[in-house]
Amino acid sequence: MSNVTETAPPAHCPSERFSGAIALRQDLHACADLLHNRLDVNFYDDLALVVGLSTKKLFSLLDVSPAVQRRWKKAQQLSISESDYAFRRALVIQDALRLFEGNSQATVADPAEHRAGQSNAGKPVLYIRRDEHR
Repeated sequence: MSNVTETAPPAHCPSERFSGAIALRQDLHACADLLHNRLDVNFYDDLALVVGLSTKKLFSLLDVSPAVQRRWKKAQQLSISESDYAFRRALVIQDALRLFEGNSQATVADPAEHRAGQSNAGKPVLYIRRDEHR
């Protein structure tokens, strides 16, 4: 008989929940459901791990005020609009990292395709509207 033990992922890896959320980028309905159910504030901790920064430094770069950070810590969940903002920022950061690492598929080759909502790989492009999150 073998003993199977569950272990947590190493501290330097994003959670499975974060990775699963980012993997939903292709399915707009699943993304909408995810955001409607609101993200945990830990989403930012995972995003900080991906970028290689402390959460505090990431919040500083994203201009998240200390008051908002305290509210998130107390609530442990982001609002729907904050979840949308965090998710979209994570996608942008992920694409930027892929581009930096030499993945040319992370770019949009044709502006006409971009306006039509398609990337050069035929994948949907999520647009970020700044007016909704300020």
